[in-house]
Amino acid sequence: MQTNSDEIGIFTHGKLTRSFAFLISGVSLYFYAHQFVVVRDLWENLTAKMLLYPQSENFYFFLKMLSSLSLVVGLIIVLAIYYTLIDVWGLKVIITPDCLIVINTLIKKFPGTGKIPCEEIIEIKKGIFRFKIVGEKCTVTLSGVEKIDLLFHLIYECKKSNLKHKLHEFK
Repeated sequence: MQTNSDEIGIFTHGKLTRSFAFLISGVSLYFYAHQFVVVRDLWENLTAKMLLYPQSENFYFFLKMLSSLSLVVGLIIVLAIYYTLIDVWGLKVIITPDCLIVINTLIKKFPGTGKIPCEEIIEIKKGIFRFKIVGEKCTVTLSGVEKIDLLFHLIYECKKSNLKHKLHEFK
């Protein structure tokens, strides 16, 4: 937890999590580029065989379509990994005595960002990869930041309006 003042707490992902996300995104990009080269070579080979054996043209066309589909699936996987990278590198959860703020420093309008006043927080739901903090008027989501148990404790204290005293305790 980083703090700039006695009245706020800032939570982010740890260095190890950020490094791992960066490594995984680089590896996924490498394998997608490799897949692209393999599919290109396959297409060249299939085109040559289609010219030699025109009676099997439908079979070769089906293989080309299947390899194209594999490129689309690979691209979706790479985009999902980069979405996660942006979330891990940009997520900041700020808790003040009045509200909970979830922002992404890389993309301003990232899904799940927003601000919820403490008195409006209704519940915290655990999803598969993210936590959803439900308020009366809006909902924010966040992935597992470092010291998340302390964050949830501070959200509880914020809801009870004891946060200012508790932030002094944890420093």
